[in-house]
Formats: sequence, structure tokens, C-alpha cells
Amino acid sequence: MLKAKICGLREKENIQEIAALKPDYIGLMFWPGSSRYVGENWQTDNLNLIKRLTVPAGVFVNQTVTEILETAKKFGLDIVQLHGSESPAMCLELQSSGLEIIKAIPATSRQGIQQQAGLYSKAVSMLLLDTPTQKHGGTGISFPHEILIDLQLPLPYFLSGGLNAESILNIPTDRLPGLIGFDASSKLEISPGLKSVEKCMAYIEAVKHKMM
Repeated sequence: MLKAKICGLREKENIQEIAALKPDYIGLMFWPGSSRYVGENWQTDNLNLIKRLTVPAGVFVNQTVTEILETAKKFGLDIVQLHGSESPAMCLELQSSGLEIIKAIPATSRQGIQQQAGLYSKAVSMLLLDTPTQKHGGTGISFPHEILIDLQLPLPYFLSGGLNAESILNIPTDRLPGLIGFDASSKLEISPGLKSVEKCMAYIEAVKHKMM
């Protein structure tokens, strides 16, 4: 069953609205360099309100093990997504603390994806294949999904990069072994960090449709 993940939410009311649609995961940006950063004054109550509806994942970029562990403990996160150049050793250290790790890797080429996936095969639970950019995701730019057709990887993965309801319907999921779901952000937005309820609803329905 394919999963729907919506990443980059920030505002309390908007998070509650999107959580009510029951996506499988919601991604929250804890990297200050992002336009979708939740902010210094973000409250634990914001997260507690949605945990019965969806699974929150904290997103980090090139931050220290200590910072990630402290944030995960503060907000009660069980899943973290690493979107920078974090090493397999660092991922193993975080994993050994009990966290489930999603590691984003750039979808540069079939060979590049295979090499990166091999490096992290024992250090993380899942991969996220995203368009290679300098902005660590959230650009709304896609990559040619043809490079993934019949590609065998040692880990399950989410597909990301400029996705919305319409683009998902055209992805040949039956030829993507290891695909467990989709991760969408910028194409579902009204503005950075603020998601359109209508676009998110259509996206979740599109993911469900791909399961049929």
C-alpha cells in the first residue's frame, strides 16, 4: 500500500487542517535555513494535536546528532528525515538511539542512486529520492522517473520532487520496485509552509488511486 507524505508544514491551524485529511506522514522542517522552518517558538502542543491522525517526521539538514536528538525528544518524534550530507555513521548513531531514519539522496542517475543506497543500506530504514538541487528539497522541480524503472535497491523509498495529484497519476508505479510512497511539498502550497487543503486532498486521493 503506497503512502502519502506531505512535507513542509508550519502553521498550527494549517497543520490541523491537513492532518484531518489523514495523510500517512507529515514532515516538519527543523532546519533554520528553510523557508518552511517551524521557528524557534514552535510548541509541542502543535504536534500532540495531530499524532492521533498521522505520523510526524522531523526534517533536518546537516545538523548535529545532539541537536537532532534533543529536538526529537522535545517533540516526541520517532521518525527523522535527513536531507543533507549526513554520513552512514551518523545515521547509525541516530538509529541506535531508537529513531527511525529516512535518508534523502539525490536522484542523479541509476548508478548514483544505487551507490548511495548501498552506502546507507544498513544505516537507515527508508530512502527518499529527490531532485538534486542546492536547496535540499522543496523546489518544485521534478526529475526523469524513467531512471528508476526496474531499479532494484536495498531499501524501500519515497519518491519526491515536484509532485502533485496530476503528476502522480502518470508515474509507472508498477515498474518501480521498492517504492513505498510519495512525498510532496511545494506543489501543494499557497505559500512556503502553508498548504492548500484542496490540493492536499487531491494529492492524497491520487495516491490512493495508485493503490488500485
